Amino acid sequence: MSHWLPSHQQHLLYTLAHIDAVIDQVSRVVFDYMKGDVFGFVNEARDGVDHLTLASIAPIPEAVPRLTADAINQMRSAVEHALFAEVEHQVGRPLNPEEDRNIEMPAKVDNDKLLEWMRDKRRKTLTVLHEDSVIGRRIEFLQPYHHDDKRTHPLRVLSEHSNFSKHRKTATVATRLGRVIPDRAVPGFRVRAAYKDDETVAVGDVLSTVPLGNPVPVSVWPALMMRRPHTGSWEIIIHELRKLEEWTRTVAIPVIVLGTTDCTPIPPHRDITVGHKSFEASLALAKPESAVERAQVRLRANGLRDDLPAIFADQLPDIPFERVIAFLTDQDDSETIELFDRYCRVSGSRGPQSAAAYLQRKINGN
Repeated sequence: MSHWLPSHQQHLLYTLAHIDAVIDQVSRVVFDYMKGDVFGFVNEARDGVDHLTLASIAPIPEAVPRLTADAINQMRSAVEHALFAEVEHQVGRPLNPEEDRNIEMPAKVDNDKLLEWMRDKRRKTLTVLHEDSVIGRRIEFLQPYHHDDKRTHPLRVLSEHSNFSKHRKTATVATRLGRVIPDRAVPGFRVRAAYKDDETVAVGDVLSTVPLGNPVPVSVWPALMMRRPHTGSWEIIIHELRKLEEWTRTVAIPVIVLGTTDCTPIPPHRDITVGHKSFEASLALAKPESAVERAQVRLRANGLRDDLPAIFADQLPDIPFERVIAFLTDQDDSETIELFDRYCRVSGSRGPQSAAAYLQRKINGN
């Protein structure tokens, strides 16, 4: 398998694989945390109204903010390493210590500030970083001021997160309220207003109210989030990591190396705990599914494992429950999803009897 990464940039395959592995760790810790009883509740009756009150919040594993910061810092490193390697390659000579110290990826909010950075006397000898150079134009293309909202441009967000975690403290994370959804419509049911960015979800908060005598089951969805240092806004951790990882891998690095994003994406997933004799041998084993995509598969499969026993019981009532559970336990995530999806396709195209026959064949090992 060939690839567009030149020899002086092949190190990026391994850094991106490391980023993917760290995000995978984050997703697994978050997944296990969210499977548990994140919120505890108590119903309190006052003045003719039943209040659903938050009674407890499960503590966040301390690995979450640290692994999250690790992933972000590695993304920033990947961008910086790519730029350094490209400058070194285009200069074509060893860099002196002063030049070495002044190679960095700027994240500027307007063109004047970028030109000031490029023309700084400390970069006088590094003409490859000046505005009319190949690398200079690539740096300019990646700047936040091209975005409608400079504060949300991925390079700005990445820089703010990494500066905060390197120089201040680890990532700021919190369990916040995602959604509160009643199982059915009830007159007078009310959900509390959305939390503002500067408000903390706390024990004692009333999440919903309903008139007494109208009990209704409620689904409450917590969200494990991280705070952007420069805006104060809260973002779902996995979503933030996904957006930054995709930008780093599919935009920043291709632009720094090639000057374009019109290229085959670097595959994110690769086991770097095993050594290989060549870049080509390692690349051949890389996989296109990112850590977040794998986490989404894991999440869906976990939900289907809760639903499938009831489907088997309905379609094949004579099959012992224990046998169904043993069969489902042996299915990995992809097999579980394929089992359900194909069951739905067969049921929709050929009817319930064919769908039941399909499940019978599967549980029989055919």
